[in-house]
Amino acid sequence: MTAMALLFAAEASQAGVKSANELAKECIADNKAPCSRYILESIDTLENGRRLQGEPSCLAGDSSSEQIVKVFVRAILASYPYDELPASAAIENIYKDSCKNQN
Repeated sequence: MTAMALLFAAEASQAGVKSANELAKECIADNKAPCSRYILESIDTLENGRRLQGEPSCLAGDSSSEQIVKVFVRAILASYPYDELPASAAIENIYKDSCKNQN
């Protein structure tokens, strides 16, 4: 696990989100705001890390925040390897997969 994933894991445990599966459940609940905020803040941190390393954005484009959250939630729900990962690690893995798909 990378240092960034460890940082996210610490933040996730503080927020009460332990696994990607739990995050996905929050994301399909009536109040989706905590889920969306967690995913978007995590993505912002990952994007900032890329920029600091001189790398281009992985998620640049016309996608709205809502669309980005939907893509990540679908990936968590559809991909069994993610469900028991810490939420931060699952988001980082999905993010990295998105980067690979854009190259």
